[in-house]
Amino acid sequence: MSEDVVIKNYIEQLERFKRDKRNKEVDLDVLAQELGFSPDDIREIKQFGQSCLQKAGQFLAAGQLEEAWRNADIASRILWDSVQPLLILAHIDLAMAKKHMFNNFYLRDAVSKYQRVLQRAVNHTEALNGLEEARKLGRSRSLRILLGALVVLVVLFLFIPLLEDGKKRNDPTSKNVANQTNVVTETAVTPDNTAEPPASPRFEVEAVVGSNLGLRWDLQEKDFRTFPSREPSYSVRINGAFQAVGVRIYALELNEVWFDENGRKILVQQRTILDEFQAPLESGDVKPISLLTFRNEPAPGLHRVQLEVIKVDAEPRTRANNLGALRLEWLNPQDESYGLEASLRMKKSNVGFREEVFTDFFVGITNSGQARLNELRLQPVFYKNGREVGSGIGVYVVTKSGPYLPGGSTTSVRFINSWKDQTDPAFFDELRIRVLSVE
Repeated sequence: MSEDVVIKNYIEQLERFKRDKRNKEVDLDVLAQELGFSPDDIREIKQFGQSCLQKAGQFLAAGQLEEAWRNADIASRILWDSVQPLLILAHIDLAMAKKHMFNNFYLRDAVSKYQRVLQRAVNHTEALNGLEEARKLGRSRSLRILLGALVVLVVLFLFIPLLEDGKKRNDPTSKNVANQTNVVTETAVTPDNTAEPPASPRFEVEAVVGSNLGLRWDLQEKDFRTFPSREPSYSVRINGAFQAVGVRIYALELNEVWFDENGRKILVQQRTILDEFQAPLESGDVKPISLLTFRNEPAPGLHRVQLEVIKVDAEPRTRANNLGALRLEWLNPQDESYGLEASLRMKKSNVGFREEVFTDFFVGITNSGQARLNELRLQPVFYKNGREVGSGIGVYVVTKSGPYLPGGSTTSVRFINSWKDQTDPAFFDELRIRVLSVE
């Protein structure tokens, strides 16, 4: 059986498996038994999905949107339990929306996908940045349409009286009317901006983490905004950071529970903070997160939000691995004053599906300065014999619209690369980290 047939068979059976509502918690062994594949087969196919995801990002960066979409679509079908393919698809839709300025289909799709990412996982703050950019594009288009409509109205408003006046001058019967004056009544056309947004309601946030879980929570910012319009809407944002204490954390999930002033539950949302597709948190690491909810409905009477940790996969660990410092490259030399440091914590390679070699890098990023970082975007760059041979997808560690990375703290990032063999142009012998933006 060819490899393409194996992948097609896997995807078809996986779709059937996902439609079964009984499959809430998916275990690898159960999945393998249900689909008729061994765990090793599934791991290799998932690695192929990761390869497609990486290629989708590279095609997107090169502006080859159709190839980017094809690879991201395959990745989304294989890596169905990861939000990363959905995030790349959202980026592609946004790029298509910029390319086709008069087609709102792509823009609506991009907003929808970004919102789905944020509902499923809060750790990808890049989705917040994309959602904000998509909404800015939408507002810009709406403003252009409004201005265009106003220009047309003004032109008609000025031209029609002149036309009528010309008709009257050419009409013989109008000569019998002496000193006839055209009276023009102007009506101001202004957007409905007289209503001030209501004051943001105050609410409390508490985290139920337990002293035995090896977790600490730090609230950074919270806000509750309502938007007066024809269709009422609201947003709730909670920015903060979890910190691992004396443990290495591989997975973390929580329930975000909303209560009204009478203590009644009004909303429960499950959030994935850390999963197998990210680098684990070492002891002392922080994980900046942003919990964003946006809904097109009247705002509820929110009084308190409780973060209940429902799953922690961890092991005792007092120190992080350190395989040596990584060289940083700066797009802006002035940014070197921020005092960033990068260290390689773990590197592992294995041969996956279609004989591709996959290398995972777990990297520690330290803000050694005193000031907090509000934005940090990094990119893995691969070198061979001192010459650049490739680069990976840019990753937002923190964004301006999300949480910040405190001074003196460290977080963990995962990068991945793949190649066929040592003759492959993508084969490399050194990893560097390029700082795309920092503030």
